[in-house]
Amino acid sequence: MGLRQSSLVALVAACACTSAWAKTNPVVELAVSDDALTAIVAAACPIRQVLDGSAVGFPGVSKLEIELFDPSVHVTNAAVKVTMRYRARDTAGLLELTGVAKPDLRFVVLSDKGIIEARLSRLVVTLPGNFEVPFDAVVEPFTLPAIWPAPIEFNGKSMIAEITVTDVVPETGRALLRGGIVFRPRAR
Repeated sequence: MGLRQSSLVALVAACACTSAWAKTNPVVELAVSDDALTAIVAAACPIRQVLDGSAVGFPGVSKLEIELFDPSVHVTNAAVKVTMRYRARDTAGLLELTGVAKPDLRFVVLSDKGIIEARLSRLVVTLPGNFEVPFDAVVEPFTLPAIWPAPIEFNGKSMIAEITVTDVVPETGRALLRGGIVFRPRAR
């Protein structure tokens, strides 16, 4: 798949405006498919959290365990959507509910830390009586590296190619990790 014409024009314009940067930091795009994103989220599952039952509207329930599992990721131009099943039960075994949650998966590049933070947002679990429990603040984000160094041997020379991701852009069927790449001699 090639670049769309508008993307190509923007890329050429960006390189022309920053030609000194482009010579030392060529633009790199890595496409991550829906399936690959599903595998990443699935590796973190099941996601379990225990909440205070009275704090989420169940005064007779001391602890409520919520488990998220079986994710499927779908990327559109507007967002990265996740569909996952959930099971909510009290620790005494009196209450057990199941359903489907449909949070967004948001990516934030934290350049200063060299990571990409992926966070489930708008994660809501619906309990009886259409009582919605926002759950995204309780689920910890997961992180991916934003800097990928790799050794390269070429024509008898050793160097390091280092890709630095600066942006994550959703496109239908994939998320594009965009950034730059620098090449430097490898210390011997």
